[in-house]
Amino acid sequence: QGGEVTAQTSVSPVVELAPVDTADGEGGQRRETPAARGEPLRQLTRRVAAHISVAPGMQAVLAHALPPALWQPAFAICVGHGEVHVVTMAYVGEPVAGDRPTCKRTPYLLRIVTEDLVRQAPGAAGAAKYAVRPASAGLDSVPDHFAAADPSIFAAADQGSWVAFECMDTAPGKPRDEGRAGTWRRNWSLTRAASGLGRQAGKAERALRGRQE
Repeated sequence: QGGEVTAQTSVSPVVELAPVDTADGEGGQRRETPAARGEPLRQLTRRVAAHISVAPGMQAVLAHALPPALWQPAFAICVGHGEVHVVTMAYVGEPVAGDRPTCKRTPYLLRIVTEDLVRQAPGAAGAAKYAVRPASAGLDSVPDHFAAADPSIFAAADQGSWVAFECMDTAPGKPRDEGRAGTWRRNWSLTRAASGLGRQAGKAERALRGRQE
């Protein structure tokens, strides 16, 4: 199963700062202020934050009449090739195994990959592609699936091409239900909450500047 989901990007920061676009310089000339120069990065951060959420995943499972639950949801902010993508993985469907929410799992894994959030138009809903695949045998957590997909994620971020990663089945190893296998790709930082945004701000800023130069 697969498809496309969207995420609204109007995420309100804790403190809203109204930037001043220009200021008077010498000779009455208008110059760009530091606040104005930082606005593209703030917009990018908000777009990323919109996808560090279970909302896109819930949209995907409800579209296929699956139980409204995401188990062990985790997110990776992928920066490379002048682009920024968010990858989400979570267990979905039934039956559910495990005695605690942090270790509950199912035979199926939801994977979501966003479009390049640097290119996304301000205020537009961010599109993302998703797929539900059989989880890999021997991998009993979402972090394990991220680790197995590490080479594929790095390659995708480095090359700026996510087609192969979006179309791949599960991580290496024999899947639980079907005889599917395969993977390969790079540049990700695993986080379970938006607190990971701070650690990625520097990389995101460099990626954005690289596209502007």
